[in-house]
Amino acid sequence: MSNLSVGMIVEWISEQEGSTPLVERILWVNPTATDLVSIQLDEPLALPVWKRFADIEEALSNGSAIIRVADPYAHRLHPPESFLLKHRQRRDAAWKVIEDMVSRVPDIYDENIRGSMVADAANQHSVHKMTVYKYLRRFWWGGMVKNALLPSYERSGGPGKEKSANNASKRGRPTKATVLRDAPPGINVDDSIRRIFSVAFRLYVDTNKALTLKRAYSRMLSNYFNVGFEVKWGVRVPILPPSHQLPTLEQFRYWYKKQQDIEASFTKREGARRFALKRRPVLGSSTKMAFGPGSIYQIDATIADVYLVSSLNRSQIIGRPVVYVVIDALSRMITGLYVGLEGPSWLGAMMALANAASDKKAFCRKYGISISDEDWPCKNLPMEILADRGELLSRHADELTDSLNITVANAPPFRADWKGIVEQQFRIANERVIHWVPGAVRRVARERGDLDYRLDAKLDLNAFTEIMIYNTLSY
Repeated sequence: MSNLSVGMIVEWISEQEGSTPLVERILWVNPTATDLVSIQLDEPLALPVWKRFADIEEALSNGSAIIRVADPYAHRLHPPESFLLKHRQRRDAAWKVIEDMVSRVPDIYDENIRGSMVADAANQHSVHKMTVYKYLRRFWWGGMVKNALLPSYERSGGPGKEKSANNASKRGRPTKATVLRDAPPGINVDDSIRRIFSVAFRLYVDTNKALTLKRAYSRMLSNYFNVGFEVKWGVRVPILPPSHQLPTLEQFRYWYKKQQDIEASFTKREGARRFALKRRPVLGSSTKMAFGPGSIYQIDATIADVYLVSSLNRSQIIGRPVVYVVIDALSRMITGLYVGLEGPSWLGAMMALANAASDKKAFCRKYGISISDEDWPCKNLPMEILADRGELLSRHADELTDSLNITVANAPPFRADWKGIVEQQFRIANERVIHWVPGAVRRVARERGDLDYRLDAKLDLNAFTEIMIYNTLSY
């Protein structure tokens, strides 16, 4: 039983080094499996040819031909819905021309009959015979499916090829001035103008004092395309040629996007540190670093956006508390919490880690909150702790490794995104709780006569800790 069937692609192995292999698609096999019809792919004027079935089988058996598994036209079978909606009318119009012809198999493959069929279709649909042949080839090349007649715009324009600057004819779309006022068409961008563009990109755009493209374009014209200067009110003003002798802003923008190296451009504008933090491609996540619950804890501290009062003298403001959060990287469960008045320090970090390893039922009981073990089932230390270059970048951190066999990792400087899971907890706490309590910091500009929001402070340290516990349980 032969493996040859309609639609298969056969590639003939050439013995000449460097020659292009011949690739063809099988269009039809007669019922007795003695003859078949195929067409050569990517040959502009290819037409179906008849071949003996046995010859193909012999070539496959002796290795002079192979069955190609990858179909170069497979992407036409299921095009994106947006492309199909836009070009369905073109496909249907072409299908209407050849629909009757391709259904007449095997007559359509007989060159003596096909010519009259093509002529009739051309007359009936008012198209040229070459257009009919073009539709037929696209249909056969694409696997004899209707979607093979969709336009091949991916081949248009010579992608990746530079166009020669021929000043005799202006490339591109004509400007509005050319269309409405019959103005001169403008100039093409040649090698010398491209070199000026490259200098302008480097001096005015890809720099830490970057200008907008429009301002950079104006600066470039003034400095590199002027034909002289004139003095107006004591200021030297560049004299520019007529607009049709200058490159346009659209040309300037086109070549910037064409030549732009996004990573290098943003690095030059914002610096390597800001690019790494805000612009770098995201190729992974913190979750993938953890192989299970408890494998990695992330720890961080922030100064809460709220002012507290003393529990001994409630008219005295004691400042803003520091909130430490320890969170499991895989499950996202908050495993440790500490609220204190000392700044971010080794002591605060150890209090948070001690809380992570403590019984939460007893911890909540101290603040008058009754929970069950299932409400907050975290009382273990992790295998690894990920922090920033602060509290855990010291000789004290060695004790965690030496005494408890906990690996301590620190994110690079200014790279809070490496521990974004715990960083997001502070944003969530601010949006849900902290910004709604008395004494919360207001991030709006204060005007004369506004009351000081610090005087609204009502919570002491214990009350604020209780609120943070409720927020954790809710999360």
